[in-house]
Amino acid sequence: MASIRSRGRSFEARAHHQGHNYSKTFRNRAEAERWCTGIELGFIDTPAKRAPSARWITFYQAAERYGREVTPQKKGCEQELQRLMY
Repeated sequence: MASIRSRGRSFEARAHHQGHNYSKTFRNRAEAERWCTGIELGFIDTPAKRAPSARWITFYQAAERYGREVTPQKKGCEQELQRLMY
């Protein structure tokens, strides 16, 4: 059962799925309701759905992925790639 409560200008949503409780804050009530529905139906990725090994990556793997996905969009990406390689 999901619950949504007003917190000033935002809305806090709480949902329960497969023995785990989740909460998240949203700017409007519609987004909070959509998220709650997704959690309860199992459509939204949650830590409980991820494989345990997905959390354990090396720093090298993280830096390599960052260099592939984020760095090319930056100004001066060549210099940053060189720094990441050391």
